[in-house]
Amino acid sequence: MTEIDQPNPFNQQSDDTSSSPGQSNVNPAMANGINVQPILTDHSIHQSSFSRRKIISIVASSLLAMVLVVGGAFLIGHFSLVSTCQSGLEAYNQQAEDLRELLDDSQDLLDITTDDVLDTDKSIVNDFQSAYKQAQEELKKQPDENQCASGRSNDELTQAIADLASSYNLLSELGYRIDDGGADVELANEIKLLADAKSALSSTLLSAQTLSQNRVVSASVRTQLNRAISLASGILETGDLDDIESARDQLDDIIQQVNDALSAENEAIIDIEEAVSQIATYVGSDGSYTESAVQILSAAGLEPVWGLEQMRGACQISNEQLSSWLAAFCSATPGKVYINTNLGADVTNDAYFADAMRHEIAHYLIYRRCGTSDPPSIGNQANAESVASSYAVLYLGANAKTLNRALDSRYHMDQASDEAAARIHAGQCY
Repeated sequence: MTEIDQPNPFNQQSDDTSSSPGQSNVNPAMANGINVQPILTDHSIHQSSFSRRKIISIVASSLLAMVLVVGGAFLIGHFSLVSTCQSGLEAYNQQAEDLRELLDDSQDLLDITTDDVLDTDKSIVNDFQSAYKQAQEELKKQPDENQCASGRSNDELTQAIADLASSYNLLSELGYRIDDGGADVELANEIKLLADAKSALSSTLLSAQTLSQNRVVSASVRTQLNRAISLASGILETGDLDDIESARDQLDDIIQQVNDALSAENEAIIDIEEAVSQIATYVGSDGSYTESAVQILSAAGLEPVWGLEQMRGACQISNEQLSSWLAAFCSATPGKVYINTNLGADVTNDAYFADAMRHEIAHYLIYRRCGTSDPPSIGNQANAESVASSYAVLYLGANAKTLNRALDSRYHMDQASDEAAARIHAGQCY
């Protein structure tokens, strides 16, 4: 409180006198150089006493007024602070409630991981999870409910409200961006699904086209397969996801039918291989291997046709071949093996004659597996004759040394022919 200037009742000055500090007021009149002192009368003393009482009363009234003003200001300020604090506390509670509701609404977003969003949005997921935890921590900072009544500063409360609002805004923004990113992920997933479906259909088409060339497939199944291939090829270019998946399902069904047929065919071939390999190569009572050769052919379900020339009209054969070939398989008549009868009796007296039948059976079985006796999987390092000999040795019980006595080197076996025969036996024709 500042000091209030008041007139000093004990140092009154008249308007026409002056004084200096430390001096009394004197009458400037002088007589013969002697100072004359003023004389106070009773009337002047009475008047001076009255003036002092009046001044004291004024000072007391002023002091009381000052006390009332300051005290009132203090009370008004106090109640103003309490009112402001209560408003702040209400604002805090409302902000806290809003944040709690946001946490509840955003809880499902916690299940989203960085694997569920695009690479560009992975940091947003991490930021969201961090902001969610921070918001939970902010809600734990409950202000003192009694601080308003006590009149404490509300700075802490103001900061708490600001922290809640910051968490709310950050959480809302990140949640929105995750939702928006989720839409991007959904679109990206749809694009990927379509690309994967097209890739799968392309692969299935390739398998179907390969199977359609296999002569093991019946004519009716091959026609159905080719029709499905044509339809799927068109859908691959312009179809949507459902159409592409439907086309692939149809192809898969037909391919399964073909594979079932091939599986059954493979089992039949294996049965033939086992049956043929169990027939011994032996000399008959007439001193020849003719009986053994016929049994070998019979085990494969093949009919011997005596006379190589009878193959004419079914498969092409030259006069030179008629005079040099011991036996032949013709794909136009797959159930028969033609045997040359113009080479003399000595031919049948050699074990080579019996194993030559196993060689012709190998041609037959390769044809059944691949639809041709010279499939592409043979490659450039071997040929159809050397592979047939390897197949006969590996799966039909033929003797390698015996078959390698062939005069024509194309019939001689080596590692390349053995590997090609193994590929064909495993079903690899192309």
